[in-house]
Amino acid sequence: MATVEVTLKSGGDVDSMLVSDPEKGSSSLLPPAFTDELTSIEFEMSDIRRKMTQLQELHTNHLRNAFDDEADKENEIEILTKQITRGFHKCQSSIKLIGQRAKNCSTQQQRMASNIMS
Repeated sequence: MATVEVTLKSGGDVDSMLVSDPEKGSSSLLPPAFTDELTSIEFEMSDIRRKMTQLQELHTNHLRNAFDDEADKENEIEILTKQITRGFHKCQSSIKLIGQRAKNCSTQQQRMASNIMS
């Protein structure tokens, strides 16, 4: 019966698994099945941070000019708030998808997915 050694390797943004089979003398670097979702979450969170900074600036400017008629600024604030909310919903969906995809993964990858989801 073959023994398979699994080692976590960190390579940039996403951890991957080094799977070695000593009997066959081979190893391969396999990314977790949920790598795409993790990348999507990282991108979405970066976009959310940027939009939250813009939103904070809009609110600050709106408060300074409270006596002016700024219906356009209020509309821009509302649109940006909705975009941020949609971004969080996308992240939530991707996190759920990580849990689903991890069910078919190795024990180590399932543990990694569990850490990501918590």
